[in-house]
Amino acid sequence: MTRMMRLIPLLLLIVTLAACGSSTSSRMSAAPEAPATPAAEATPAQPAPPSPPTEIAGLELAAPIPVDPAVTIGTLPNGLTYYVRPNQKPEQRAALFLVVSAGSVDEDDDQLGLAHMAEHMAFNGTANFPEQALIDYLESLGMAFGPEINAFTNFNQTVYMLQVPTDDVELLDKGLQILYEWAHLVSFTDEEIDLERGVIIEEWRLGLGADDRIWNAQLPVLFKGSKYADRATIGDPEIVKNFEYDVIRRFYRDWYRPSLQAVLAVGDFDRDTVIAKIEKQFADLADPADPRPLEQPPVPDHDEILASVITDIEATTTNVDITWKHEPRITETLSDWRENLALDLGMAMLRARFDEITEKPDAPFTMAYASDHQYTRTKGAFGIFAYVPENRAADAAAALLTETERVRRHGFTTTELERARISLLRRLERRAHEAGKTESRRWCFQYMNHFLRDRPIPGPVYQYELASALLPTITLEEIETIVVGLMTDHNRVLMVSGPEKEGVAYPSEEALIAMTATVAGQDIAPYEDKTVDQPLVAATPQPVAVTARASDEALGTTTWTLANGVRVVLKPTDFKNDEVQMRAYGWGGTSAIADAARYRQLAQAANIVGSSGVGAFDPVSLQKKLTGKVVNCWPYIYGNEEGFRGNASPQDLETLCQLVYLYATSPREDPEAFAAYQDRMRTWYGNRDVDPMNALRDTVRVLVNGHDPRYAPFTIKDIDNADLSGSLELFRDRFADCGDFTFYFVGNVEPVAFEPLAATWLGNLPAVGRQDSWTDRSHELVRGVVQQTVAKGLEPKGYVQMVFTGEAPWSSAQEYALESLIASLRIRLRKIIREEKGGTYGVRIRGSLNRIPQERYRLDIGWGCDPERTDELYESVQQVLADFRANGPDEETLTKVRETQLREDETNVQENRHWLRSLLDADMNETDPGHILKLADRVATLDVALVHEAAKRYLDAENFVKVVLLPEGEGSE
Repeated sequence: MTRMMRLIPLLLLIVTLAACGSSTSSRMSAAPEAPATPAAEATPAQPAPPSPPTEIAGLELAAPIPVDPAVTIGTLPNGLTYYVRPNQKPEQRAALFLVVSAGSVDEDDDQLGLAHMAEHMAFNGTANFPEQALIDYLESLGMAFGPEINAFTNFNQTVYMLQVPTDDVELLDKGLQILYEWAHLVSFTDEEIDLERGVIIEEWRLGLGADDRIWNAQLPVLFKGSKYADRATIGDPEIVKNFEYDVIRRFYRDWYRPSLQAVLAVGDFDRDTVIAKIEKQFADLADPADPRPLEQPPVPDHDEILASVITDIEATTTNVDITWKHEPRITETLSDWRENLALDLGMAMLRARFDEITEKPDAPFTMAYASDHQYTRTKGAFGIFAYVPENRAADAAAALLTETERVRRHGFTTTELERARISLLRRLERRAHEAGKTESRRWCFQYMNHFLRDRPIPGPVYQYELASALLPTITLEEIETIVVGLMTDHNRVLMVSGPEKEGVAYPSEEALIAMTATVAGQDIAPYEDKTVDQPLVAATPQPVAVTARASDEALGTTTWTLANGVRVVLKPTDFKNDEVQMRAYGWGGTSAIADAARYRQLAQAANIVGSSGVGAFDPVSLQKKLTGKVVNCWPYIYGNEEGFRGNASPQDLETLCQLVYLYATSPREDPEAFAAYQDRMRTWYGNRDVDPMNALRDTVRVLVNGHDPRYAPFTIKDIDNADLSGSLELFRDRFADCGDFTFYFVGNVEPVAFEPLAATWLGNLPAVGRQDSWTDRSHELVRGVVQQTVAKGLEPKGYVQMVFTGEAPWSSAQEYALESLIASLRIRLRKIIREEKGGTYGVRIRGSLNRIPQERYRLDIGWGCDPERTDELYESVQQVLADFRANGPDEETLTKVRETQLREDETNVQENRHWLRSLLDADMNETDPGHILKLADRVATLDVALVHEAAKRYLDAENFVKVVLLPEGEGSE
């Protein structure tokens, strides 16, 4: 139950539904017949923007946008709205949401933070699930916090999310009952309120730092004159610690009522049955006799430009944010939808121009993004957010203003528009193809936005067909009119933030404001669209023979060996219609570099090559060349292996194979792309050391790896010292012989159709008969108990990290034992450290057991807390670990672990990524891949003794690293 992330960077946290935009409109009617054929091509550009058409391809543009007939929307007499949709992804599961149209902006002045705390309290007891009974019950069903049990709160909403099994009707009934009790039967006992205060404070503490301070300083500027300016969701810690019990109950009574609530049910079930259950379960809810009106706090307009320049000594990046506030966009008719399509095209072209700038050396920003979204209930926003190199804030602001002014004066080009149209239509086509394979939770989020903001939900098939008809008719002039219309002279906010340090200068707020007039008075040339007009691969090689074939009927895999030695493993699935996942590996990696100092210069080789384009195409021209294709390919060089990661639509598999071929045979040595890569990396890493959590992580890394320079934290010096020619030499060496590579393709891949592609492109990868292997570059293990305190940070934040490492024999059975130990510890530590002691927001536990290059394990346990409680909570954690070493877990905990593992496996085996990872791991570790289908057999072996033995093996009380982070002045470096 995480709260909504702070809106930094604001524009990056909003993911708008393509071709929907953000809207405020009335409920929409049922779907008419979808259009079958696209309209004619757009007419040539005119000197002045033409009036929007009233009819296109037989579509009356004044007609309302339909609602997807696959979802049933109803309203009970008490005002509660429900959305019900049958959906088989994942099978035997249902996503159940309770959406409350109230959040932190609806708090009274004595309730700051209590909308969020009310969300927490829903998990701490309801009428029929007292105290922790609800959590215990959900975990007993195999439901895990995070992926299947979660909630969030923000300014305008509170949302509760469950994913429940549907193979037992009682479990679906219980899920709906839980939503019902969250809706109006949360207990709010004095005792549970007091326990949860500590958890909320720890969540507040977890968010403290530079980003939090900057955001709190920007809020009053961004929302000047509005209630939103002082309604940050986490609230006021003093209120959270001291409020009288009835203050939070008052918030719940005021806002948790059926007319402000929606129940969303999407999953593997019968529609009519679930509708009947909802209508019966929620029928007795009622609004109060005199309901409190839901506020619509305005965000006032302003003619003047507002500016904010905030620096912080712990800030790690420099950011520039330009925002134009506007009235929420209304999306009710097909004409409104067409305007949103035009806006989507405009933003795509603007983002592409920004991307092109970032690929140049000494660019004024290293990433920039344009977005339009609904800001609050009463205000929308169009804006641009950018990450900026150090000391370049003024340059970046001027460059962003210049690019928007370039659009104002000269608009876009026809070639840009054609690429944007192709890309947008291809994305919508994919969504249409995947309509029957879309996860239930994704549908729920769409319906949540329909309920809260009236965003249209016509369904992806109709959306694609409608876009096919409308996109060809949208002209450059229309796009420019809409985009430029958002870049107004009023309601503009300019914000800069970044590190406070000697020698780094920022423009003043007055200078920022003056910059807008300066840019407007400059000569600005039109944009020139440059492309490379040649095939991706100049000459197609001749296909080679398949020299060996094998298949595994149980796993559903097909394996080929090609004439050059490359092995190709296919796992066709029907989990997604438009997805194929790819991974390839061969042994060697950076272990081939003997000199540790040289390693530091060359370790970025694959990233450098991957950022330089490929063959005849630099990064910008490559991106343009791939317009309309759904394909990604990344070469990598890890410690003991090298290879490729990628994915593609089935229709773009040849392009994926071509990119693999080009990276292996024609990597680019591009000094400009290399310089741009270094600039980007300096932006990300230049000030990372000032972040207290990075100081903790770096200390842990150094201590656990015995000060081995190969494992030292990545630094700005490493970026500056990167060797371009040496990196290319290493890359070419690692991919000079791909004859020992194994490629895995999992997804909608058809073996007969794919075989000639594999024979042509993968069969012609270089192979010289070299048998590569990894070289053991392992460091000595740290022995004994190593403890260190890091004193860094301005805020009252503490963090404790424990790392257990050692040698242990590897086997898949031992991997499973370690996984089960971690799951058991996670449950126990959450119950004790979070729920009983209120000492942390959460305990993070992870671990691994490795076979290569040596059989070793690592297990990490970490938690944030009040600096004054680090010793107390450390002792509590040690008591739990000691109990596990002495006795193992209790049977109740193991029952939860078994159920969770079985339930997770039911959904995992329906995922391409899971199969890809599992097949690859089995190959690399030389084990039987058949265990992928036999988790139930393994779970049957899970007992107290198995986890007890794992605890004794992996929780060695005599060998671990402990690092404690305390604020400056409270510890020693």
